[in-house]
Amino acid sequence: MWGPNDLANQTKLAKVDFQSKPKDPASYPSQMMKAAYYAQVEFIDDAFGKVVKALEETGQLDNTLIVFTSDHGETMGDHGLTHKGCRFYEGLAHVPLIVSWPAKLLKGVRSRALVELTDIVPTVLESLGMRRPEYLHGKSLYPLLTGTGERGRRRDFARSEYHDALDLADHSHANMLRNERYKLVYYHGHPHGELFDLQKDPREFICGTTLASPVIHSKCGNLCPNQ
Repeated sequence: MWGPNDLANQTKLAKVDFQSKPKDPASYPSQMMKAAYYAQVEFIDDAFGKVVKALEETGQLDNTLIVFTSDHGETMGDHGLTHKGCRFYEGLAHVPLIVSWPAKLLKGVRSRALVELTDIVPTVLESLGMRRPEYLHGKSLYPLLTGTGERGRRRDFARSEYHDALDLADHSHANMLRNERYKLVYYHGHPHGELFDLQKDPREFICGTTLASPVIHSKCGNLCPNQ
């Protein structure tokens, strides 16, 4: 994805850590890069298929809890960027989360609920009937996965962050908050941030604001930047 505002938006954030310089994907072999990435995905799919097949053949699949996810996505030329870098676009932050346990969990259900990777450990603990430590972050998805709780919603907003993510001179720190409609990104120590209306601009081409300091109402999930 490459939009008319991408070069200008990335130029404003040029001092924030990233692994590549923004440029029009037509100017470099993005198709070759994507083909290589898809080949890697196919390799993982094939290898994971062998694990599932082994579970089936040994009669263990029905009573095995499987959690399939990733720590981040890839820009793959979106917004003129490559690699994972230090942004919070949907292609980077909206990672797969597939949970399977045929004997106990719902089958074939796809949820649009906002969740975080911090929810995985509480989910596994509750699935195993183990006590959750008080200090643990995240919310258990077990009610969502079994249909014993509200299926469509787990939290008002999801949070993501990085700190010194790349070994570059800037050593950036950043936080992202996303509710069902808006995404707010704050790069600490930088004059520019990002606010996207994901309902009107799902591809995140229109960067809505320059942030001096964001005001975040965590109880209601509203994202209220100071203009």
